[in-house]
Amino acid sequence: AAQQKAWYEANRERVAAQKKAYREANRERVAAQQKAWYEANRERVAAQQKAYREANRERIAAQKKAYREANRERVAAQQKGGKTA
Repeated sequence: AAQQKAWYEANRERVAAQKKAYREANRERVAAQQKAWYEANRERVAAQQKAYREANRERIAAQKKAYREANRERVAAQQKGGKTA
């Protein structure tokens, strides 16, 4: 395990490039695998998201506030029921 970790650290960029090339060449297959995993692990994902939101309440609130302030017109249009794109 230590040897594998050392190899990975030494070849990190190479591995990332190979994975990126695979994902780009097999978009549909990767998307199907991700969808299948999500469907099989929905409760787990929901629990992780809930735990994250609870642990990072202040951070999320600050991000939302910053977005609303930076995009006042867009937020106002959405609240009125208008479409933005």
